Amino acid sequence: MSARRLPPVRSQSAKLTLRSSRGFGTRRSPTAGDLSRLRPQPPPVQVEAGEQPSGVVVSKDDAVEHAEHNQELCSICLEGLDDCCFSYPCGQGHRLHYHCMLHFLGSILAIPLSDETPGPLRKEQVREMGTGFKAVALLEAAMQNLHVETRRRLCCPLCRCSWPDEAEVSLEQTMASLRQCRIKMLAKNVGRLEKAFNSVQASYDQRVEIGRHRMGYGLAVLDNNLHTAESYLSHRDPSCSTVLRIFEFLDARHVTSVSACCAAAAWHCWVECKLRAPHVKAATVRSATHHIWPQTTRSLLIDPSLRTAVQKGTSGLDPPPFSKWLACAAGLLEVNIHAPPWEKLDPGAGYLSKSLPIQHLQILDLSHNGLTDLGAQNLAAALTKKRPVRLEVLTLELNCITEAGFDSLLSLGKDVGNRIRSWGFRHNKLGDASCKLLAKALDPEGIGAPNRLNVWDLRTNRIGLEGCKALVPVIGSMEVARLGCNPLGDAGGEQLANGLGRSLRILDLRQAELGEAATLALGRKLRDAATLQELLLSGNNIGPAGAQALAEGWAWISSLRHVDLSGNMAIGKEGVDLLVDELPFWQQAPFRLSLASIGCEDEGAKRLAAALRKNPRKGRGWTIDLQNNPIGSWMKLQILQLLEEDLFRCDDMRSARKYVEAQKARKKYEELRTKEEERQRRLVDQAQQHEMTEVEQAQRAQFLGFSNAWDKYMADYESTAYMSLERLKEQHGEELGRFQEMIRNQPPRVKCSRELLELRRKQEALAKLGKYEDAWKVKEDGDQLEQWEQARSASLVSDSAKRQETRLRSQQQKIHLAGSDADKMAEGRVYNFSAGPSAMPLEVLQEVQREMVNYKGSGMSVMEMSHRSKEFMAIAAEAEKNLRDIFDVPSDYKVLMLQGGATLQFSTVALNMLGTKGKADYLVTGQWGEKAHKECNKYGTGQLACNTKSTKFTTIPQKSEWKLDTEAAYVHYCANETVNGVEFSYTPDVGSVPLVADMSSNFCSKPIEVGKHAYIYAGIQKNLGPAGMAVGFLRPDFADGSKELKICPTYCSFKTTGDNGSMYNTPACFTLYVMGEYLKYTKKVGGLAHWAEQSDKKSGMLYGMIDGSDGFYQCPVEKSARSRMNVPFTIKGGDEALEKKFLDEAKKHKLYTLAGHRSVGGCRASLYNGLPLEGVATLTDFMKSFMDENRK
Repeated sequence: MSARRLPPVRSQSAKLTLRSSRGFGTRRSPTAGDLSRLRPQPPPVQVEAGEQPSGVVVSKDDAVEHAEHNQELCSICLEGLDDCCFSYPCGQGHRLHYHCMLHFLGSILAIPLSDETPGPLRKEQVREMGTGFKAVALLEAAMQNLHVETRRRLCCPLCRCSWPDEAEVSLEQTMASLRQCRIKMLAKNVGRLEKAFNSVQASYDQRVEIGRHRMGYGLAVLDNNLHTAESYLSHRDPSCSTVLRIFEFLDARHVTSVSACCAAAAWHCWVECKLRAPHVKAATVRSATHHIWPQTTRSLLIDPSLRTAVQKGTSGLDPPPFSKWLACAAGLLEVNIHAPPWEKLDPGAGYLSKSLPIQHLQILDLSHNGLTDLGAQNLAAALTKKRPVRLEVLTLELNCITEAGFDSLLSLGKDVGNRIRSWGFRHNKLGDASCKLLAKALDPEGIGAPNRLNVWDLRTNRIGLEGCKALVPVIGSMEVARLGCNPLGDAGGEQLANGLGRSLRILDLRQAELGEAATLALGRKLRDAATLQELLLSGNNIGPAGAQALAEGWAWISSLRHVDLSGNMAIGKEGVDLLVDELPFWQQAPFRLSLASIGCEDEGAKRLAAALRKNPRKGRGWTIDLQNNPIGSWMKLQILQLLEEDLFRCDDMRSARKYVEAQKARKKYEELRTKEEERQRRLVDQAQQHEMTEVEQAQRAQFLGFSNAWDKYMADYESTAYMSLERLKEQHGEELGRFQEMIRNQPPRVKCSRELLELRRKQEALAKLGKYEDAWKVKEDGDQLEQWEQARSASLVSDSAKRQETRLRSQQQKIHLAGSDADKMAEGRVYNFSAGPSAMPLEVLQEVQREMVNYKGSGMSVMEMSHRSKEFMAIAAEAEKNLRDIFDVPSDYKVLMLQGGATLQFSTVALNMLGTKGKADYLVTGQWGEKAHKECNKYGTGQLACNTKSTKFTTIPQKSEWKLDTEAAYVHYCANETVNGVEFSYTPDVGSVPLVADMSSNFCSKPIEVGKHAYIYAGIQKNLGPAGMAVGFLRPDFADGSKELKICPTYCSFKTTGDNGSMYNTPACFTLYVMGEYLKYTKKVGGLAHWAEQSDKKSGMLYGMIDGSDGFYQCPVEKSARSRMNVPFTIKGGDEALEKKFLDEAKKHKLYTLAGHRSVGGCRASLYNGLPLEGVATLTDFMKSFMDENRK
């Protein structure tokens, strides 16, 4: 049989929209603009006898019957019509079998026509039952009993045209027509129908409980009844000539014109049945997909509201049948799938990628689907394989794509990638690495060819400085660059400013943490973006200078239409004044300037109004937004301006002899003036009422200001006096050094004794007489005597220099301690080189002594106070504040003040930070790092990233030698090894693994990078106070107890300590107090920079003495790893007898605790903050004299 053409499809295009059961949005028919964007309809399908086009079920008999007999068919069942058919055609010519019509009505009412089946019967069952007069009567009675609101006009179930001839036909007329058409038919099985129809009212009552608008009770309503849709779509429609409008009835509140083909109705049926009628079998619903026509669908939208159903356990969409249907939709131009978390339904988007028909696709939007890198890679592979020649927009926002998936998408072929105009990746996880990949792809040979403008949306992707550096060469070739909501900072903004180009139309840097530096750079480079139309900079930290620079820059861009500076509170009044100064140079038209929430006050608004009045816009259409600014008197300014304008208008009207208009204007002027005078009087009354309160407040403020000024003056005086005293100490030290150097280098002047002179004269006389042998003997005796006298003279000079040095030191000490009681306290103090507890500054000890018995008038010592008293709480709060200020601790870090010292922290760190990983890396460079590693092995696995025990802990290996594990819970290192004298001069770089540092012995000796560490702990007995306490700086993600081991004691829990403000139990009160005084002293002398300078001087002096001793003193530590705090050394290669002698004689010079650690031996000098510079100078002098005496 020859191929016959089926009747053409009426609808040239269709838009498919899926929505959830929460409600249908308003639907509309495609407009001319919508249709114009779509591609032409594919030609009608040629079907051979026995063949079935994709998506349509056509039997061979039906095709033959339709082709040969050409008789009129029922529009529902596609069988021939006889004299029993429904006699009235609709406006579209649809005719129906009566039993099909009845079956359709029964489906609408959800009548259980059989005891065995809960839903409506199949068509064959209805035929077997028959439909006689009594059945029609029962049906009519059942419909009459429905609510009056459901009695509406009866329409064709296929096209919604009314019967007959577009006239209004009531429900009663329709039933009468049905009876007349079928009165000749014999009723069969009337009893079954009667039983079924009698249950209509009960079914109605049951459905009312579900909700009046959930199910329908008439053909005109079809209120979301899904049985009807499923039942109808189970029939065959080989011609597809009917445009289904059945779902116009699904919600009576949204009855609009909707163009939906079979595919649209089937998809509505599929989703809505599963969501609203869960008793319908899924297989029955899915079977509808085999009877639809996907080729007519042009636009596919799956709404986000389906997410609710998915979360309730209903999948909403089933990927396998959906992919089969999608593979047939070759005419799709736009695909928008936003609804389900697709990654859960279709892991890796395998079904979607394989079945997506993208030959003619223009827009592909897969936002908000939870797609991962695997999904992006599968999608990229599908796009590369199928080569979409018309794809222009690719949107993958609100997913979980990282640089791996991004790289796959960027690697699309040139014929695919060059055609995509818009790339949307907002709110993913791209990061800086993806920016580098993008910069590599946007080269003249890649996606971003110079002749191709691109739209890139990279907002909220954790892009920082490195990403901005990578984008500098390519951002100028973009048409739209959206980089807002990323932590770019000033450095990143400056980098982006260097890359601005002429192609850029929209630059979005909202909430990008930009400050003055970045905006100054942008202002200088704006003129390079000659075609810029929108500049969005809201929510940053732009100040007055930055705003002025931007205004100067955009004055050169005539194409600019919108500038958004809202939310930059730092602009303020000063910034508004600077913007007003630049206003006369702006020539844009139209132009919108958003200045909302910038701190503009009355004066700024007044200046802005004056500038606008002075510089007329001449119809340029400017809009300036000043919302949410504290402009309290703006209305007053407006009224005054209005008064002036009205007054001038009156004069103009009189001169033009418009007396009536002038009279009205004068009257209005008088009314406004009266209102203004009344308002002024009210303001004066209010000012008088508040005058007394303001005077009292001013007096109190003046007194408080005087007190604060006096306190500040005294503090400055004390600080200046201290600094002067320190400079005097340094001057005296320099003078002493010069004197000592002069004494050492001055040749001894020996005065010859009388005996020596007598021998020299005798030697000369014998030589003249020729008695040379006698003269030689006398010469030898004279030489011996001269050597003895020179040695005695040198000894006398040395003793004299020492006495003079001691006298000078005593005078200096008296000058330093003049005017205080410190001179008495300082008598008898020694220089303490102990490794801990260590020396403390004398001023701190004096302050503690002064408040020892009666702390600030409280009548008790700090040692006697309750740790919950307000006095001690103030001490603890001030100590924490000073710790944060001195060490620049980030605001979100926890400051822990712990008992037990640093050794307890070895176990505490492992108990709180190992978490589920159970392993950590340790950099062991000394004995304390070794002990920390040993403690970790009790609770998990302590991995040795490096261990220098083989070199006796005298080195720090290079990073390339470390064996770091990226899966470790943390990396631990000891910043300064007290025993071995090894110190890290830098912060180790361990990548993304949390870094933990034991800084007990170099804490408070130099600035530290707290933000690079997850946890820093240190015992304070070295550089910050007495023994008994430790201080910790903890990153917030380790303070919530999420990584805490179950066996961790409550006392050792970071969470417990942080939540209780370091006072879960009674703290070391007096130790904490002394630490607070030490912190005050540290701030007074200049902070960590001062201690760093002192440490460098002291260690430099001592290492200089050791290295210049020509091997007499030796330091075993490599120079690159030497500690500034602890200096170990040996004497003559470890001569124990000589070292003992050194230590004994050192005490005579007030140099104490110089012995090395018991496990190492030798000598060790600990140069902590409390040790004065004079102590090190005294030590180096003693070491030199000792070396001179014992070198032989």
